[in-house]
Amino acid sequence: FREVHRRFVELFPELQANERNLHAMLSGGEAHGIVWVGLNGTYALREWGYERPTQRLFDLVADVIDETWMRTRRPVPLMTVIEQVSRRRQLVRPNSIAMAAHLGKRNRYIGGNSFAPATRWAADHPDSQLNLALPD
Repeated sequence: FREVHRRFVELFPELQANERNLHAMLSGGEAHGIVWVGLNGTYALREWGYERPTQRLFDLVADVIDETWMRTRRPVPLMTVIEQVSRRRQLVRPNSIAMAAHLGKRNRYIGGNSFAPATRWAADHPDSQLNLALPD
């Protein structure tokens, strides 16, 4: 982190920052062209073409699952979700996408490493074993 601090001081000599408060300064640095890119502790310069994500990862993953389901009416494989989310977000870890798919309330894991929108799956498959086993 010392190297990051050294480079920061070179780029922005008018801003007083020590290593301890640099993270807080980076978090509020959008006025200076520094943007959070969606990964914990990862920032970039806007002039490099990076932008702050406009949508939470859980919402983006749920939207991708919903859109793909509506287009195909088939379960959406995790690899498809990872590919689609990676196209829409500049920096994202595949494991973060997998966690968002598995833990998102708008998604339903239906086996075979595939997902469906929770509400649409229940409506399209009212007699599925999963729907019968889960309480309302």
